[in-house]
Amino acid sequence: MAIRYKVTNMEDKSIVMDFPEFILTYKDGEIVEAKKDTLGILCFHIIDQCKKFCKESIHYKYKIKKVETLGKGKKIEYVGPARHLPSLRDFYTTLKKNNKSDYDNYFLKMYTPPAGTIAYKKIKVLETIETIETHE
Repeated sequence: MAIRYKVTNMEDKSIVMDFPEFILTYKDGEIVEAKKDTLGILCFHIIDQCKKFCKESIHYKYKIKKVETLGKGKKIEYVGPARHLPSLRDFYTTLKKNNKSDYDNYFLKMYTPPAGTIAYKKIKVLETIETIETHE
């Protein structure tokens, strides 16, 4: 178990996902489990990586949460497009098949995750440690 950092919106929800079937809520003191057949809950190793992500993102207000990992983390090579639901579903379907040629063909729709990103199946949200406003 280790301490990591999670970026949420001001309502304690996933910031990249605007689709109900993928949204998770991160309330202080609660245990959160990743949705089935997803990459997991994406966290950052250090707080500076969270701040950099926030500054480069299109949203304006964030919370940074300190979390405790409940299991082993997994470094991920790619994240899927979060712009619209069909492409996100397609991304996860391709990953679930675990077919190398499908994966390679889908590469153009995938993106490299931000530096320090690591995925977990389960975390405990300890506390909100900072609120950030960008693009002032």
